[in-house]
Amino acid sequence: MKINLRTLLAVVAIALLLVFAFVSFGSSLQQTMLHIAVPGAFILAFIAIPDRKVNRYLGLIIGLYVWEVVCTATAQYFSPAMTELRRVAACFMMIYAIYQLAKDQKYIPWLYLIYIVYYFSIVYYASTNIITPDYDYTEDRLDDKELGANTVAYFTFFTTFIIFIFPDIIKSEFWKRIMRILFLLTPVLSFGVAILTGSRQVAVIQLPLIALLLYLRYVRGRRTSFKLIFLAVAVVAVFFLAGKASTIYEQSYLAQRNEMTVTEDVRMIHAQRAIEMGLNNPVFGVGPGNYAAQTHGSFSHCTYFELFANNGFPGLIIFLFLLFFIFRDQLRRYRRTKDLLFLVFLVFVVVYAADNIFYVFHTNNWLISFLFLVAMHSNKYYETHYLKAEESIGDEEKRNAAKKYLRRFN
Repeated sequence: MKINLRTLLAVVAIALLLVFAFVSFGSSLQQTMLHIAVPGAFILAFIAIPDRKVNRYLGLIIGLYVWEVVCTATAQYFSPAMTELRRVAACFMMIYAIYQLAKDQKYIPWLYLIYIVYYFSIVYYASTNIITPDYDYTEDRLDDKELGANTVAYFTFFTTFIIFIFPDIIKSEFWKRIMRILFLLTPVLSFGVAILTGSRQVAVIQLPLIALLLYLRYVRGRRTSFKLIFLAVAVVAVFFLAGKASTIYEQSYLAQRNEMTVTEDVRMIHAQRAIEMGLNNPVFGVGPGNYAAQTHGSFSHCTYFELFANNGFPGLIIFLFLLFFIFRDQLRRYRRTKDLLFLVFLVFVVVYAADNIFYVFHTNNWLISFLFLVAMHSNKYYETHYLKAEESIGDEEKRNAAKKYLRRFN
């Protein structure tokens, strides 16, 4: 049997990322695989996919990372700046591997599977290293020096999104049904994650997201009678579960965190320091990784504040433009097609942008690359289901318009 070399290279690239996802927590192979799998996938994806055009999204993230390099020249502390640049290099290589591979529709489900495997790796690490006999959710968070509690929350969001959209990108009716059933269980999963991690992000963002996705899939566009029945079933379910859930919540560390005032939250202290640093250094910032170095503490726990402090207004603006263009494209595509999937992509971008308030995403290869997977999935879906169809119609004006859109989004 003849094997296509480009396909083989792409499969190997995905396999490398799958192995990297599997060993990312609690393994001595983690750093080894980081230095093997990510550069390897980057090189293989570059060779495997002949289309090497750089679209607006990739151009902006390249611009952001180049600006980080420029800002290193004015950094007060060179060592943390170089440490961040190494992280940025890993981010770019993983983004590019995902970006290239997602240009071929048949690889997209496998790329999402990489993040599912990574989530299982997180869960396995937490269950074997943090949830010990001494662990007490009323006093502790699911957190240690390797795995941050917020990381569990963010990848719970990613996994919820993947489970929701998987029925739209696979052909097997069996797995479609399995994914739809699993999605109905995500509220329970999310509540459990919120309690174990003490993460307010889950309650503020994740649970409303699930409610919205449930509405979009099961309620939107249905008859009024169906909506009333669905609402009644939801109310009854909440009624039976609320008592037990309320008892668990009131005993949890999450409840204690929610009792703190805004001014007591360490995030507000970080926000004030980061804004002050950014205003004092509006063009270049204090340098990559230098917020933590100058405060003798951790990063600012917010992408926007971190960029402003470390890379000035230019760094912040570039990242905001990246989010804006991805958001705008989903909105335009939904208005143009009325396809529910683009509305789901739009919701994802909004939630992703909100999550960046709580953590620093642009220097984490897993967090930032997932944005590019979703963006490129949207591009490919739009191209395949709408632009190519419009290119084949007889009206020359519409055909030319379709080609124009194709150039813009790719």
